[in-house]
Amino acid sequence: MTGETLVGVLRAAWRRTSRRERQGLAVMALGFLMILVGVLNLTTATIGGRVRRFEDRRTYAQVKSAAHEAFPLTLGLGLAGIAVVVLGNRLRTSGKKPSTGP
Repeated sequence: MTGETLVGVLRAAWRRTSRRERQGLAVMALGFLMILVGVLNLTTATIGGRVRRFEDRRTYAQVKSAAHEAFPLTLGLGLAGIAVVVLGNRLRTSGKKPSTGP
């Protein structure tokens, strides 16, 4: 154990990455965030609001129709998020420094 803190390890890793790699990682994080927003959109649509009484709960048909209405946006956000992650990965790999070998 060298006694390095987590901050020191992260700072050293940050210095080893190129600017393009960091930009690629940021773009990938944005893509993952888009996917998460799409999933949360569908989840929110199907769950609905807070149910205070048993009689206030929604029927299966209401939940199903809400899910069908939310699906196009969810699909669009998910596919766009995947595309952004792929582009971010390409950006990240294009900025990698060549390895010097063993």
